[in-house]
Amino acid sequence: MPAMDEAGNIYLAETGMGHMWKYSPPFPTSEADCPGMDHLVTTAPTKTLFPVAASPTPAAIVRVPGTDHWYVSSVLLPGVPGQGGGSIVEYDANGVVVQSIVENVPPGALLNPLGIDVGSDGTLNYAELTLNADTSTGCGRTSMVQFVNGAPQAPQVLGQNLSFPDGVTVVDSSQIGVNFLRLPVAVEPDPSTCNGSG
Repeated sequence: MPAMDEAGNIYLAETGMGHMWKYSPPFPTSEADCPGMDHLVTTAPTKTLFPVAASPTPAAIVRVPGTDHWYVSSVLLPGVPGQGGGSIVEYDANGVVVQSIVENVPPGALLNPLGIDVGSDGTLNYAELTLNADTSTGCGRTSMVQFVNGAPQAPQVLGQNLSFPDGVTVVDSSQIGVNFLRLPVAVEPDPSTCNGSG
């Protein structure tokens, strides 16, 4: 899940290598910027490491509303597969840790967060893979963290028994023209329908 800041820099996780990359303009804007037969850019973007030391397996990055800070999810570490793991940490614009948002304490409290997004009210939403001991996916879930005066509150589970929930997107429901009050109540999936044992 890449992200872009106000200056047009693009942030992209390389989870397996434990890196968060920052790509800075210029980016191609038309075919004229890629004139050769291979359609390569004439001036490549600048690629630098964005430090995320407290997130050893970075998976996603999203802007903290109203700031130049970032939330970064670490999908696997710290933790042990089958016992939960990962973290969600807030970093400042220079990659310095501001605060831990969600940790795997006690074990099983955080179940391998992959996709993250933030609502207009500042609520952090995230998808959790729930990796098994062999790192296969179990029954995943989605959760959220609300904030009071900038302090993260206890996570709340929104949905569970999901097969490979790898992302979450928050939208302004007034923009999509759906009357959510008229929709039927969502039925919780049976644990046998996902890859894990529930």
